[in-house]
Amino acid sequence: MGQRHYDIRVLNRLISFTLDSAADCRRAMSDVRSAELTYAFRGRCRERLVVSSMLREQVDAIGGDPSDDGTLRAALQRALSNLYYALHGGDWVVVRQVEHQESKLREKYDSVLNRRRLSQKPYQTVLRAYESLRAAREELAILKRVFPPGRH
Repeated sequence: MGQRHYDIRVLNRLISFTLDSAADCRRAMSDVRSAELTYAFRGRCRERLVVSSMLREQVDAIGGDPSDDGTLRAALQRALSNLYYALHGGDWVVVRQVEHQESKLREKYDSVLNRRRLSQKPYQTVLRAYESLRAAREELAILKRVFPPGRH
């Protein structure tokens, strides 16, 4: 497989995972009771859509067909999360679930960045996207302290 095809495949996978994250945040917005959490998840959802757009533009720039949907696996995980939330309830459950999904997303980006097999421009685009993930991680750490277990 040529470098261009590799770059397109990797970027499209990251687009799908990032869109999954946006969908997770959208679901989290509807599951929480706290206006503060709703606002935080809305911002994160918007940011994920901006990141996926940036990745899509890079795929388009190198002559590929950008992905425009998430993964089936994430849809199934969201269904399981809905069941867990229904059984256990509370904003802290949602924050914990979002943290778990964010951790998986970071692992995907880490893996791509650590392999260093992307061409320079796609690599730089992924690195910029990763920076926004890191900022979201810091925000999530604050939310975990504000919404500890047992707080509904």
